[in-house]
Amino acid sequence: MLKGVHQKLEPQQTPSFFVRGASPFSRMVFFCALSIILMAMDARLNYLSQLRQAFIGGLHPVERIANLPSEFIRDSAKYFSAHNQLVQENYMLKQQAFQHKVKLQRLNTLKAENEHLRSLLGGDIPIHPRAILGDISHTGRDPFRNVVIVNRGSQHNILAGQAVVDSKGVIGQVTRVYPFSSEVTMITDKNLSIPVQVERNQLRAIAFGQSGNTLDIPYLPTNVDIKIGDIVEAYEEVEVKATL
Repeated sequence: MLKGVHQKLEPQQTPSFFVRGASPFSRMVFFCALSIILMAMDARLNYLSQLRQAFIGGLHPVERIANLPSEFIRDSAKYFSAHNQLVQENYMLKQQAFQHKVKLQRLNTLKAENEHLRSLLGGDIPIHPRAILGDISHTGRDPFRNVVIVNRGSQHNILAGQAVVDSKGVIGQVTRVYPFSSEVTMITDKNLSIPVQVERNQLRAIAFGQSGNTLDIPYLPTNVDIKIGDIVEAYEEVEVKATL
């Protein structure tokens, strides 16, 4: 009869530190500290600007793909718009186009008269800057800033500091430019200010962005002539100033 072989099992030991590696909590603390250091150095030295532009340029196809579902839903909603609403809008636009043509004829006459008077007085002919059309791709990722991203960048001759306008007036300023997109800071952002004037009496002031999509015009006397309903417009031939 064979004797059984008895083998004493030794308790397993946990792997050493160098085999297992650092704990997940230690890794998280290390990479958080590294991220904070890199952000602080970039804010002071701005040494990652070129790397950021290259990285954003490489991510442009990914952003386009990520925006495809929202663009598809938006385009589908436009496509399936009610027929009656489109007919009414078309009729209204025709009426407005007729009125605008009448006003445009008068404007051309005034423009020719203005240029003639400038030539008599020896003044310079005003320069009309060329506009670049673009669309808003998405809003900024920073919840503490009021910015949007447009689909025009350095490849479309966009420069930082240019004013951004829509059909109703100035809406913001280009603050960062990437190869295929740009970051636009809205005029309601707290870090942006814009020179304005009241259309009724030509009163000039500086408007500052405030939280809640509003503008604040401080430093005005108590007897200032501003009424509810006054139209406030930006100065002509000036740039929006941002303090970022």
